[in-house]
Amino acid sequence: MSGASVEMRSITPCLVIGVLIGLGISSTHGYSRGAPSISCYDLTPQHGSPPQSSNPPFSLTVEKNGDNTVTVTLGGGGTKFKGLIIQARLSKDTSEILKGKFSTTSGVKTMNCGGGSKNTLTHSSNTRKTTVTTVWTPPSDFNGDVIFR
Repeated sequence: MSGASVEMRSITPCLVIGVLIGLGISSTHGYSRGAPSISCYDLTPQHGSPPQSSNPPFSLTVEKNGDNTVTVTLGGGGTKFKGLIIQARLSKDTSEILKGKFSTTSGVKTMNCGGGSKNTLTHSSNTRKTTVTTVWTPPSDFNGDVIFR
């Protein structure tokens, strides 16, 4: 897992970021159209095999935007991946899924998790990707630190 920081009080760096990448492994169950809803809480790919325990060859970077949004980019320096799930959680209580929203681009879609709407990003096809860029918009009343997982 890779990390980067953004503080949501004024959205300046202080956000720890991680991401779970679904990699194709033989004799596993794949979800080519996105992570199943059961993944909302533990962020595991539900492939029927244990999640990857080694450091992934991918990184997640964030950039604060002037309009209080955050641009989030997942990439692997040219390494291709098929699946992903990214979610924003409250730093002081990582079991709390934030109700901010992710934008969508080609190859990804949003999921509704923990009572939120469009608050989790996942893949929409099994097309190999080298990067995915999205914009996360926090709830209008949010003031705190966030962890992206």
